[in-house]
Amino acid sequence: MDAGVEDAGWPMGSVELNVSMGEDPCPVATATVTLDAGDPSRPVPGIGPLPLNVRDGVIQGTTFIDVYASQAWWVQVHAYDSNGVNVCWGQDPFMTVYEGRVTRVDIEVRCRWPHCP
Repeated sequence: MDAGVEDAGWPMGSVELNVSMGEDPCPVATATVTLDAGDPSRPVPGIGPLPLNVRDGVIQGTTFIDVYASQAWWVQVHAYDSNGVNVCWGQDPFMTVYEGRVTRVDIEVRCRWPHCP
């Protein structure tokens, strides 16, 4: 999946996103991911929110190519039920993207009880 950024002369890398639903997940219908850059020395545009694939109520991982190399990316995943209610979320506030490499980020989403059916 192309993250949709344009190369402005900054080094680029890729991000492999793996999502775990935890031990007692809510059934989800849709999910999104947002990547916000937080490195003040390298102000680059954020990415998303982008839709993630959900199969049988489980969020599927994905790979983003063409992500700016940066020391501080904040990755947020939000999952929604069939009514559009945000029932689960997870984050990694310290992910680093390295030039020319694939950075793996594992996020476990936590669900908001009693919002789960």
